[in-house]
Amino acid sequence: MSEDNIFTYRLSGRIDSSNAAEVEQDIEKTMDGNPGCEIRFDASDLKYISSAGLRILLKIRKKQGRLSIFNLSNEVYDILEMTGFTEMLDVERAYRHISLENCSEIGHGSNGAVYRLDPETVVKVYYDPDVLPEIKRERELARYAFVKGIPTAISFEIAIVDKMYGSVFELLDADSMSRLIIKNPADLDTYVRTAVDLLKKIHCTEAEPSKLPDVKTRVLQWVCDIQERIDEKTYAKLRAMVEEIPDVRFFIHGDYHTNNIMVQKGEPVLIDMDTVSYGHPVFEFGSSFLAYKGFSTVDRSAVRNFLGLDYDVAVKFWNRFLRLYFEGHTEQEVAVIEKKAMTIGYLRLLRRTYRRDADNTALIKACRENLVNLVSELDNLYF
Repeated sequence: MSEDNIFTYRLSGRIDSSNAAEVEQDIEKTMDGNPGCEIRFDASDLKYISSAGLRILLKIRKKQGRLSIFNLSNEVYDILEMTGFTEMLDVERAYRHISLENCSEIGHGSNGAVYRLDPETVVKVYYDPDVLPEIKRERELARYAFVKGIPTAISFEIAIVDKMYGSVFELLDADSMSRLIIKNPADLDTYVRTAVDLLKKIHCTEAEPSKLPDVKTRVLQWVCDIQERIDEKTYAKLRAMVEEIPDVRFFIHGDYHTNNIMVQKGEPVLIDMDTVSYGHPVFEFGSSFLAYKGFSTVDRSAVRNFLGLDYDVAVKFWNRFLRLYFEGHTEQEVAVIEKKAMTIGYLRLLRRTYRRDADNTALIKACRENLVNLVSELDNLYF
């Protein structure tokens, strides 16, 4: 099968010394009939491959410079890994198919929902069917954060879940902080402390720019995207204030809220690492503000739909979270910091609503008015 100058050749059965020469001859015939095409191998039906078959792969790789083989069974993948071929070729296991029947949802965010598969594992199912490259990127970001000492759930498998992609994590008896707050409302302050301690650890961890994207660059693009939606004076001041935010290299989760904090045996573990970046903490608080208050600007039920928490509980969490993180600051200082976070939050929400929900004129109007008022009131966006 040929598509976009890539020819997919299906391997099947067993490839060993008894038929390797015949298979090689057929592959070469296929390549001659598809000049200029890169060949890759679909191993969905491959049961076994011996050293004789592996030598064929090496020859093809030498001819075209690189070679990919996908849909490998665990057994065949183990052969390639044991012989070092996973280091020489682009190799992907076959994706396991998972059903969500009888699985309970334990949290959801803007790009996916998390379900409990069994007492030991959960799966995050992504809404976008074309998200595979982003899933792989998220796994890389999560591994990097884990290596840097940030408690992060590492996906050990990509699966197909009801025709959508999912990432499978080992989270023994873990539950989202949102669900724990609902179950144990009297322990709200304990969960606030846990969330603050974890976020301070994140913000004290320095990142290598070559490993993570710069959140400030992303936010400046948001400013450009809404230029025609606000007046020229507000746009110019907003852009200048974002540009003036100090360039620091601290980890930023980018979507930090109680749905993305899993608690496992009393210890917090982060999920949803696709927005991980580096930069100033004000960007973090801008996104967090949206989760607890911003999304509910014109509809207080929005926070329940998003976090599962009542509006009053979410606001209480946010207020205590801010004051504990900035412990030692006066109430007035914390109020100014919140306004700076709100500015980033409403910027993001205005852009997002125009792109995803343009008919929501009430929210667009509220975001624009809040953003314009905040920009006129503030002198800078950092602390």
